[in-house]
Amino acid sequence: MTSNVKDRELRIRESLEKKKGTRGRKKSKKTIRVQELIMDLLFVSRRLMRSSEIRIAVAKRVKGLSNYLFFSALTDLQKQGSILKKKNLLNMKYTFYVLSEEERGLRLKDSLPREQISSIELKYMMRTFQLEKDLVFQLRFLF
Repeated sequence: MTSNVKDRELRIRESLEKKKGTRGRKKSKKTIRVQELIMDLLFVSRRLMRSSEIRIAVAKRVKGLSNYLFFSALTDLQKQGSILKKKNLLNMKYTFYVLSEEERGLRLKDSLPREQISSIELKYMMRTFQLEKDLVFQLRFLF
């Protein structure tokens, strides 16, 4: 009985690891190809590019590129931390650029895991709540 449960957990874990980096869907070969083309284009151009420019360049190489396919590939790359989205304050348009390996390493080194950040915030909130509680308790005896 327990071996069946363990086998099932193992299968679920493996399927989740396969889907990692996607939003609950399996990456198709076409999506991976679009992501590689986006990365190559941004790496070669070495400049800020708007999504429309990237889409035109990628559409020349991929037949039947849909908006969904293109933007899902773009958002997946952003979530991975391979490319960054930057807002141009002059015309309020978004541009994208690729991070070098050193920059990506520095960003990963400086960032805290989400669980760690939330636990720090909770600890801070509990500390301030405790201080307020102590102050109210002491003020009760002064008046």
